[in-house]
Amino acid sequence: MSPPTSRSRSGYAPAAPETTPEELLDYADQLLTSPVDGLGSLWPRACALLIRLALELGLDRYWASELPEAAQCGMRQQLLLLPQYADTPEEASAVWLAREAWLGLAGAAHHHAYELAPTAQELRRWHTAVSQLIALLPVKPSLSTCQLVSAQVTTLTVANDTTTRGAPNLANVRVL
Repeated sequence: MSPPTSRSRSGYAPAAPETTPEELLDYADQLLTSPVDGLGSLWPRACALLIRLALELGLDRYWASELPEAAQCGMRQQLLLLPQYADTPEEASAVWLAREAWLGLAGAAHHHAYELAPTAQELRRWHTAVSQLIALLPVKPSLSTCQLVSAQVTTLTVANDTTTRGAPNLANVRVL
């Protein structure tokens, strides 16, 4: 007899709910404001990782609505592309916030024995920068596949030919 598995009846495990950048920033804020049992001296790096992940997810969300191909690029390339898509002064300030936060968080997330962990003040500054960045970057509503298909179909012409039951003859349906 095989051991029980966590798979559902369909054979696939249920998908975990997606975490938003805002939720990650809330978790990081909790680490900044109140100690968590069991983390000890690891809380600054854990907080930096949460903020960095919020930055990455926020940019992924932005690129998904603005330029989906950019989501396949690395963070450095995404940051280089960002000024090209800044249309307003607010978006231009988001470019600076993204670069500033990324430079600090990339260093803080890579632990080296000879480096000190980031301070609470540095973490708070990065947290504030990423929060502002997420608020400034416009996210267009994403279209579902059905909406995209219906947007691409401009005209549906059904010929007047019908079958004996009065239904349209599908051989004469054209998408223009």
